[in-house]
Amino acid sequence: MRKFMKSAVLILAAVTMFAGCSKKSDSNKSMADVVVEKDGKISVKYEEIFDKDYYTEEDLEKVIDEDVALFNKENGADSVTKESLKVKKDVALLWYKFANSDSYVKYTNDFVKPEKEMKLFVGSIKDAEEKNIKLGGKFDKVGETGTVTKDQLENKDELTVFYTNSEMTVYVPGEIVYFNDNVTIDKDVVTTTADKVNYILYKAED
Repeated sequence: MRKFMKSAVLILAAVTMFAGCSKKSDSNKSMADVVVEKDGKISVKYEEIFDKDYYTEEDLEKVIDEDVALFNKENGADSVTKESLKVKKDVALLWYKFANSDSYVKYTNDFVKPEKEMKLFVGSIKDAEEKNIKLGGKFDKVGETGTVTKDQLENKDELTVFYTNSEMTVYVPGEIVYFNDNVTIDKDVVTTTADKVNYILYKAED
């Protein structure tokens, strides 16, 4: 991904916000730019302006395939895979699937925004704390008023933590139970805030 990610025409939209869009479905999954799967894999959408006559979709796809292979060689087989690439109306729309949150973080920090460290974690409360993610502050509970602290969380062992310090629109695979005040929720899609501590606690789907 080196040549693709560092090209002059690249405009990443993995943090695009879709607030205000009308929704007709019980799920907003199609509106998210970051999709957490049940198995821990993470799909991410990127967009690129593709409006020069000398650009071709075939050349772009070749570069992507070559650099995906390079990233996997350096970081382990299937660390990232190309899910789809479509070019329409001078915009290239690319979906990647990362093997886990660590692969996504490494890719972002190495190739997308090396000047600004992204943090992201998906896992149990116990695993979060082992990685020094302390779950501090107050949490709102979906459907209720008032706030609670970490020690007041109910059914902790059933909850999965999604944590990031970056702005993104995220779909999580399950029922969102708690969130902190840097997060806004529209059904099962969450918008997080840049340069803030963002926590989502959800009950994962079976």
